[in-house]
Amino acid sequence: MTGTVRIGTRGSGLAMLQARIVAGKFNALGDKTEIIVIKTTGDMEKDVPLYSMKQTGVFVKELETALLEGRIDAAVHSLKDMPVDLRSGLEITAMLDRENPLDVFISAKYKELKEVPKGGSIAAGSIRRMSQVKAAMPGLIAQSIRGNVETRVKKIMESFDGGIMAAAGIIRLGLDKAGLNIIAADEFTPAPGQGIIAVETVNGSSAGIAAAKFDCLESRLCYTAERDFLKETGGGCSLPVGALCVKSAKGHSLYGYIGDEEGKLVYRGLFEFAEYNRPYGRELAEKLLSAGGRAVLENIRKKNSDNQHN
Repeated sequence: MTGTVRIGTRGSGLAMLQARIVAGKFNALGDKTEIIVIKTTGDMEKDVPLYSMKQTGVFVKELETALLEGRIDAAVHSLKDMPVDLRSGLEITAMLDRENPLDVFISAKYKELKEVPKGGSIAAGSIRRMSQVKAAMPGLIAQSIRGNVETRVKKIMESFDGGIMAAAGIIRLGLDKAGLNIIAADEFTPAPGQGIIAVETVNGSSAGIAAAKFDCLESRLCYTAERDFLKETGGGCSLPVGALCVKSAKGHSLYGYIGDEEGKLVYRGLFEFAEYNRPYGRELAEKLLSAGGRAVLENIRKKNSDNQHN
């Protein structure tokens, strides 16, 4: 496109880094760029656990409004923060090469989660992670934690026995110097889209046409499978649902997770496919829902609804 691409982003260290990565992609196409910081609801309400917020897309809404109002040309997101359904008139025109999509255990005291003694405190920023912490180690106390990546790492090292975070953010910010304890997908299933930077634009815009040139087909294929799983479960940040699609010997492996808040009722699944020629994500989700996951999620939704009305 001609002129300057105005790139909207949140103001955290990771968000700014991701915006600069996207700016570099546009620059490589010959476009000038300007980064514009926009504060989102999720940034302003830092003391509220994400799973208890009533609205979806708390890190996305204000950026999308800026796009629709023409104040920016492209919005940069962590794809895992985005709702399944975009606002009318907008599209994800680029998904960048994926960083490590798995979760990681960090601690100043222990090397692995299984080393933490009963009663130990584990920081987890999502109800999905809290559920899986309790499923893996029933005697641990999973606690909510908010803040940008650097803040959470500092809090975990100083005030908790350990914590679960996304490997991608830690790696991108260079906070992995001492090495990471990466947790396998069948032990901790990540959030759909974790590790992928997304570029959102107005339908048919010149910025969108340009961004499509650096879209990663592998990232898009994997997210499609994960999104299908998420959509079928009706999941989001308020539900303990996870999905991850990765390359494997048979083509791709899709992991799915549904659990209750206490990690006592857990449903995991794995589906392998050579080509994504059917909505395998939905099929895997339906398998777990039918096994008992549907009742678990309905109970959580009812509890959340009752809490909002009290």
